[in-house]
Amino acid sequence: MFGKDAILWKKYFGLAWNEMAELAPDVGRYALFKDSKSYELDNNAKRLTGFEGTPSYDLVASLLKQLKGDTAAHVGVKQLFEDSATVVGYIYQKNELSTNTLSLCTVNRLITAMSQAQSRSLLALIQLEEKTGRHALSDMHVYEILTVIMESVPNDSLICSLGQGKLWLYIPDFTGDDVLYLTEVKRKVEAYNLTSLGKNGDGKVTFTAGCAASLSSPVQRMNTAKFTLFEASARGFGTILAYSVDRYEDKKNEFARIEQFSSLLDQNMFRYHFQPIISAHTGEIVAYELLMRSGGGVEMFPLEILDYAKKYDRLYDIEKATFFNALHIVSENQQQFSSKKLFINSISDHILTKEDWDRLLSDYGELLEKVVIELTEQSEITDEQLETVKNRIAYSNMELAIDDYGTGYSNTSNLMRYNPSYIKIDRQLIANIDSNIKMQKLVSSIVEYVHSNGFKALAEGVETSAELRTCIGLGCDLIQGFYTSKPKPFILYEVSDTIRDEIVKINLEFSSDIEKIYHPKNSETVDLVKIASEHYTVIFVETEQVLIEGGGKNQVNMNIIVKDGLKCKLTLRGCLLTMDKDNPLISLGEGSKVTLNIDGRNELMSKGIYVPSSADLTLTGEGTLHVKAEAASAYAIGTDINTPCGNITSLIDGQLIVEANGDNSVGIGGGRNDEGNSIKLFAGHISVNCSGGTCVGIGIHEGPANLVMSDCGVNVEISSAICTAIGALEGEANINLENIFISNALSGMNLCGVGSSKGGTGSVTLSNGRMECNMSGRQINCLGTREGNMAVNVNHAAIKYYCEGGNISGIGDSEGDGDVRITESELCIEFRTAEGLGLGSKNGKLDVIDCRKDISINK
Repeated sequence: MFGKDAILWKKYFGLAWNEMAELAPDVGRYALFKDSKSYELDNNAKRLTGFEGTPSYDLVASLLKQLKGDTAAHVGVKQLFEDSATVVGYIYQKNELSTNTLSLCTVNRLITAMSQAQSRSLLALIQLEEKTGRHALSDMHVYEILTVIMESVPNDSLICSLGQGKLWLYIPDFTGDDVLYLTEVKRKVEAYNLTSLGKNGDGKVTFTAGCAASLSSPVQRMNTAKFTLFEASARGFGTILAYSVDRYEDKKNEFARIEQFSSLLDQNMFRYHFQPIISAHTGEIVAYELLMRSGGGVEMFPLEILDYAKKYDRLYDIEKATFFNALHIVSENQQQFSSKKLFINSISDHILTKEDWDRLLSDYGELLEKVVIELTEQSEITDEQLETVKNRIAYSNMELAIDDYGTGYSNTSNLMRYNPSYIKIDRQLIANIDSNIKMQKLVSSIVEYVHSNGFKALAEGVETSAELRTCIGLGCDLIQGFYTSKPKPFILYEVSDTIRDEIVKINLEFSSDIEKIYHPKNSETVDLVKIASEHYTVIFVETEQVLIEGGGKNQVNMNIIVKDGLKCKLTLRGCLLTMDKDNPLISLGEGSKVTLNIDGRNELMSKGIYVPSSADLTLTGEGTLHVKAEAASAYAIGTDINTPCGNITSLIDGQLIVEANGDNSVGIGGGRNDEGNSIKLFAGHISVNCSGGTCVGIGIHEGPANLVMSDCGVNVEISSAICTAIGALEGEANINLENIFISNALSGMNLCGVGSSKGGTGSVTLSNGRMECNMSGRQINCLGTREGNMAVNVNHAAIKYYCEGGNISGIGDSEGDGDVRITESELCIEFRTAEGLGLGSKNGKLDVIDCRKDISINK
């Protein structure tokens, strides 16, 4: 309790209450806090009301209200204070037992009643469960079912609720067959529908019961009923059994083990060990894995606990206890977790209910950001459950880790379904990895894939110095294992100096080969030279705003990855980046929306900016961006000729310089347009230079190409066998050019200035602009297409073409059908060709209105 709640507690009961309660065990205190829906019951109050474990607020409040108005009940309630937020009072034992009416009772009253009995009676331990297993049966649901039971048994019966759907039923002066009688009660209970749980069978419960033996000792009778219920549950929910001496003798050892398990869980006697997770670069502890252990005198291994929990449908209770206990540990050790995380193993198909999650969030709030939830890749988790987990992680700033990766049916598509922050490489792959070349290659490929997606690779089960050295050499980011630090029953502040020194030494030896990932914080200014000197090779952007600052003339080997689905602003200031691997220098994540702000002069050498089809890239700023890509299939901004490209928009007021050189090259654009995306260039001066077998300067290899360009100057130079400067290499192109200056200089075989090189459809519009073309090739299209049907509209434009080639088409399509309309423009066209057409299409309509023309073909 904190604040006002604690003050009220002390005001009404004083500091001496605990000592007084030991002398007066028949009186207990209570408090209800309405706003937080929480309560306090001292030990006497819990005993008098029969509560065990942690019943819900609603059940406690309901029972106290019932007892307060029930004059026949054996327990009385005296209210001392109530306002809009708090109720405070005490509970007391009445002198006489009342047996003329049915009510909930304590275990003590039940034992007393059995001790005073003079004739045969029925005693049964009953377990209620929600039938489908999709819902947790709350205490209020159990209380609702109790009304059905009360209507089915005699008035002098006693019912004692133990919580979690378990209850005692005692019927004095009973004659008849125990199992047959309870079967009839079961029929009525299982016919009842809990409407709060839903319809169509969702609101049904199962009724499982174990009948006690006819013994004189109440405690012995209760023990026989516990065993019989255990046996009935083992046969399946809905079973009712009578006690059998022979069966007890056969299974009493297992039953004793089950009782230990139940005590461990019901009384929350768990203890925990903490195994450090350390940085593979510095040896510092960055996190701990929480490892469950048994306590309270119960000696059970973790796997044994989980086996019993699965067998007796208590995995959810394990999950709930683990999370609440873990967050309590973090709250009690906040200084030690100030810069560290806590990895918690989750039972993925038993995630917390909304009610329990809301309570966890309310109790611990910001501390949840210290949590990393571990799921195994083989988890039996539905898409709906996974979406719930991911939403909770995003809301509370937790993180997700995939455990035991690399074994079983591991696959990359399944991994992307989780989109984790950490990948824990299974210990089976790490064992003896120093002497297993095949395993080294496998782990190396895993680490490379993990890093390419911005995840961190954690090697677990590292048990020798040789394994540690190999894992560091393969690029693992984090290490966990007995060699670095065994699990301990306390939170270790740091690992030994020997281990840390060894890790630093290994890193110095491997510094040029290890891939390290830097994760900048939101609004952080990243010193590119500094992190490069610390051997980082990847910057993974996962926050809304990051500034990366270069070091003047210092060229840095670094690539930048943007997280999937992220909307962010990334600023480059004076950066000179290069990359000696095949990865792009900047990779946009799937579904990301990135504003790349250019400040000062920035150069991306050897590789380009990758923009997948589901991503949006917007270039802004007043600086200069120079991108030079060289590869067999090169691209500067967008994708290669085989890959669909996303939306690209340039608003740079400065200068954009693009170079792409390879067998096949793309300057700005990509291979296909599967999503109806666009390329939009709206400002500044843009220079594109490409070379290769097939090239696209600005546009798409295989249409449709959607281009909008205005208020900018564009210069395209290409040397290629087959190329298009602006538009599509083939297929549809829709191009709108306004208030623009274009200069194209192309040389090769089949050349297209603006439009589609072959078989083009769509349209090109040029208005209030100026276009110059100087091209030399065998087959040339200046503005339009070849063998297609593309409409061309030119208005208020100045056009100057000089071309040399075998077959040249000026404005239109010398072999196709498109209409051409030119108004109020100035045309200066000079061709040196065997066959040429200055204006119009072979089979299309030509309108030239109010134009000045100077067309010269072979003159």
